[in-house]
Amino acid sequence: MLFLDNMHAKFTFFLFPIFVLIIMFLFVRKADFLCDERAHFMTISEITNNNIRDETFARNAQIPTYYYLMSIFTKFFTSDNIANLRLIQTIFSIITIYIVWLICQEVDPQYAKIKTLQILFLPVLNIFLVFIYNESLTLLFTLLSFYFVLKRKFLWGWVTLFLSITLRQNNIIWLLFLLLYQWWDIVRYDINITKISKFLKQIWGYLFSILFIVIFFVINKGPALADKQANPLAFHIENIYFLLLIIPILFLPILLFQIPQILNKLTKHKWILLTIPFIFILYWYFFKADNFFNSDYYIFHLRNKLINAMLINSIHKIIYFLPILFGIALTFYQKLLDHKFYALYIFDLFYLATLWLIEPRYYIIPLVFYLIFRKTVNKKIEIIQVIYFAILSLINLWGSVTLKFFL
Repeated sequence: MLFLDNMHAKFTFFLFPIFVLIIMFLFVRKADFLCDERAHFMTISEITNNNIRDETFARNAQIPTYYYLMSIFTKFFTSDNIANLRLIQTIFSIITIYIVWLICQEVDPQYAKIKTLQILFLPVLNIFLVFIYNESLTLLFTLLSFYFVLKRKFLWGWVTLFLSITLRQNNIIWLLFLLLYQWWDIVRYDINITKISKFLKQIWGYLFSILFIVIFFVINKGPALADKQANPLAFHIENIYFLLLIIPILFLPILLFQIPQILNKLTKHKWILLTIPFIFILYWYFFKADNFFNSDYYIFHLRNKLINAMLINSIHKIIYFLPILFGIALTFYQKLLDHKFYALYIFDLFYLATLWLIEPRYYIIPLVFYLIFRKTVNKKIEIIQVIYFAILSLINLWGSVTLKFFL
């Protein structure tokens, strides 16, 4: 009886995320195309109608896994209009949030509901749960691979991560994260034949994904399938600093609550202050935002409005370094649930450094993992954080549908 009561309580809770996503879908279903949606729609439509041309795959940098999956489900409808595609996207997203919930129950069961709602309303993710972008599906397969590792179903972990990589090639970095996670979980510092053998048995399937990416890079002569000039294989710091800039905005309630603790810890770790000049020099000389899609021409995007405000003159660039410091402090002093989760920060840096275009949706996987892994600071503050996220997401959704701005 107690088991049935728990199942009923869990089912009742998940009705709320489903309700939110359905309301969001109804709100956006007939809205005009948003930015890249038009190109995604055209590609899906051409595949669905067997009208593939040279330009079909020349519109997008990713391997076309997303478009083929969407076209398969589109065939269940009488037409491939925008409302039907957004409905398919919403269904995928319901599954994505459900997997988030399952992982949170495994990692931090006490706060699983709060964390699930924080991720549901995460502003950089929320609108992409209903618009025709591959972000939700990419997140789904990446999280599924981690969930299967937690449940020790390694074959499914390999398969789902491979699918994640075919959706976005630089997700190979999350494969490396899972490798290190499993090494830390099994071997750690106690290196011996038994543990190494157990580790290899768990991870050998990842070799196929690594081999696939190597072959793809060689044949394709780079990471991007199309638009290669805008997606070069190079090291960039812009997204690292921009994420640090928006972290204080995203986590303002938690930041305000933790400022006293952060200042107290800074007085005990004064050596951290010595790193600030180095961090500033990197920011000053290398944060240029010189990708064309970050220019004033695309000022419709909120990200570009913020970038333009940062770089309009030297004084502004100095002023905007202050919230970056808050972002660093909040990240540095945020405790995670387990030591093996701290590797996330290293792979976040690698992941973001592969990206030239400054684009907040690239932060979805790093921030979702961060929200799952972080220790909660205070239940009331965490609930306030949920409400704050919801307000930001509502504003973002309204601005997008009314064509006033886009993330």
